[in-house]
Order: sequence, then structure tokens, then C-alpha cells
Amino acid sequence: MSSNNRKDFLEIDERYTKGLKIHFVDIVSEVLDIALLKQKVKNPMKFDFSEKEK
Repeated sequence: MSSNNRKDFLEIDERYTKGLKIHFVDIVSEVLDIALLKQKVKNPMKFDFSEKEK
């Protein structure tokens, strides 16, 4: 969550946020550091984003 929203988040009743792990970030690269795994996964899914003829 954007660090700019920290104050607003802290105003939310704890019954709604209990058990949540919230990370406050300033730049997108911080999100990637938190969200992406450092290790490779076994049998990763392959995605094809090339345009195919219809």
C-alpha cells in the first residue's frame, strides 16, 4: 500500500485489519521486492503473449 495511505489505514477499525500483513511502500520496485519470490519455482507456467491469427 502506498505510504501516503498509512494514516488512513491506521484509522480503520482493527477488526477489519486484524491478521493482515500490510507493507507500505514509496516506489513500485519495493512492491516487486516484497511480492516476487527470490527462488525459482519448479515447473513454471509458460505464457504466450504473441498475437495469433484468428
